[in-house]
Amino acid sequence: MGSGKTLWGERLALRFQLPVYDTDSVIEQQEKSSLTDIFLRYGESHFRSIERGILLSLPDQVIVATGGGIIEDRRNRFFLQRPENLVIWLHPSWECLLKRIEKTERPIVRKLSREDLFSLWKRRLSFYEECADIILTDPSETKLYQVIEEHFR
Repeated sequence: MGSGKTLWGERLALRFQLPVYDTDSVIEQQEKSSLTDIFLRYGESHFRSIERGILLSLPDQVIVATGGGIIEDRRNRFFLQRPENLVIWLHPSWECLLKRIEKTERPIVRKLSREDLFSLWKRRLSFYEECADIILTDPSETKLYQVIEEHFR
């Protein structure tokens, strides 16, 4: 949450001329409803089920910007770890993330205290580490492109 997945997904798609899918946007389009409404009406487990279905149905050779919680489902982690996938973990500091998310309308941010958000972030760290092929704590456009191009040489 707040790491810049959507922004970087769009930039990578332009750079490498690949389609980009933002799972949150795909969910909103498919459900014809905002993420907040989906969370409020049906709950997080319903949202996560839709999210998993979308992830597993995406075509090959695309850029995917996932929601921050997608990593919590072991089936999603198994999918992300497939050898043909390259998973880039955008991993800024907790302080940086908190600045980006604390005044947003994200359903989880609205629901949880700052301490609970920190606990959620800490709990997810090992899942991200488990799946990541590349970890970037401070991505710059040049560095990100360079790392990806080196990976595919």
